[in-house]
Amino acid sequence: MQSGINRFLYAGFILMGAYYAFRGDLMQLVVMWGIAFAFDPFDPKQPWKERKGWQRAVLIFQLSVVILAFLGSNWTDIKSGILDGWSGK
Repeated sequence: MQSGINRFLYAGFILMGAYYAFRGDLMQLVVMWGIAFAFDPFDPKQPWKERKGWQRAVLIFQLSVVILAFLGSNWTDIKSGILDGWSGK
């Protein structure tokens, strides 16, 4: 796929995820931003170690938001699972 199309699709998924985040639907943010990883807006042929620092920072920030949003949206289930495991249920 051409990088121009990738950038357009990447931006679309990022904007859709931000829209859902402002509406309070964190799982849709996780889905949209997770799919956005498939459309790397930078040169996908360039190895990770050769990418510019700001490009790596953008992708690491995106991954951090996805992980935190996933944990935040499922926190009650995670908490009850930990407490159930701790008490031997």
